[in-house]
Formats: sequence, C-alpha cells, structure tokens
Amino acid sequence: MSGAGSSWFDSASGPREAYNTAMLLAAVERLERRGIETTYTGHSDAIRGGLVSQLWTGDYFAERRGSPVLACDANVVPLYFGLVDQERADRIADSIQVLETECGTRLRAKPFAPTAVRPVFLAHRDYHACIWPWNSFAYAIGLAQYGYHDRAWREVNRIERQLERYGTFLEVLTLEGEPYLKRGYASAEEFTAAAALWMEFHRRSGTLTPTSSRESQRSGRRC
Repeated sequence: MSGAGSSWFDSASGPREAYNTAMLLAAVERLERRGIETTYTGHSDAIRGGLVSQLWTGDYFAERRGSPVLACDANVVPLYFGLVDQERADRIADSIQVLETECGTRLRAKPFAPTAVRPVFLAHRDYHACIWPWNSFAYAIGLAQYGYHDRAWREVNRIERQLERYGTFLEVLTLEGEPYLKRGYASAEEFTAAAALWMEFHRRSGTLTPTSSRESQRSGRRC
C-alpha cells in the first residue's frame, strides 16, 4: 500500500509500504471475520500475497520497495497481529536481533539519508533510528505470541529500566537510553501508546505489576 502522504513517519518523505500494507491486512482480516463488509472485503489473500511478493526479502519485510533497510515498523506489525506463519516469524525475530541494544530495540537500522526526509527534519534524520518504547512493547507482544517468551521479557525489562528513571512513558529514547532532545524537539512524556502496549503485554502475561522475580532481574543501572 503506497501513495503520497502514506507515511506514518512524520520525518520520512517516502511511503511506509510494509507498515501500511500490514496494517491494512490486519484490519481487513478482522473485519472479514466479523462479517463487516468494506471496499476490501474478500481481498485479504491478495493483500497478503502482495506484501510477501513485493516486500519479503527472505529474512524480513523491506520497509518499502527499493529500500531493503531493516525497520521495525515493517516487521513488528506482522508479529504483533500474527500475520505470518511460524517460519517467517522465526526469520523476522532472528533479523530484528541486530537492532536490539541494552536500552531497547532501535526502530530502524540506520538514520534516513538527507534526501529521504522532509526538509524540516534534516536535523532529526536519526529520530526514527532511535528506541521507541511503544515499539518495544509491541515487539515483545509479538515475540511472545510466537513462543519467544524470554526475549519478550528481556525487551520489556530493558525499557522498564529506562522509563523507571524518569517516572513516565516516554515517546522516544536515544540509543543511550536518554529522552530524545535535539534542536527544538523533545520526547513527549505520558505517551499513551506506550502505556497502552505496556499494559497489554502485562495483561496477556498475567502480571500487571512487576513480580519480585522480575524486580530481581533489574540492575537499576544505566545503559
């Protein structure tokens, strides 16, 4: 799914094709199961086929055609919504490991090129190559759904350790685990998407409050 203005990344000038297509597929499948008709009713197989044929690299979904850069928005969404079979999930999980850091998982493997961002974001080309707590929680939910429970908890622990220091759900962190702050932009606090996904992870795990065993895993140290 492409087209002008189809990027959820406010900094990116190009479409987020894998993210857009995966989100569309997730919505269409759920509406079809509920018997709710839309323009896309009956087309879920075709949408899935396009996602795989156009964007699957053999190890993960490329963020868009012509850009095989590894990015979480292209791959966490399929894990979170259960859109792929176990074999593809395993390959995605293996691939995303290279984005994991001691402070959390990077959203994108590298900053955008100057020509790939809107002019106002030239100073923030690294913005979407940082750590986004909401993405980490969605990633953890996806990992757990495909049997990677230990890795899911490690990711949640990493992010919780950082957020604990600030007492709020932050929008975005640097690779050092600090709130993103750069030339006129500061990470938002009380970021509800991160809070909601954190609650979802713990609700699915049956632990809305950290257990003593998990507390003992936290070192309290900085990254």
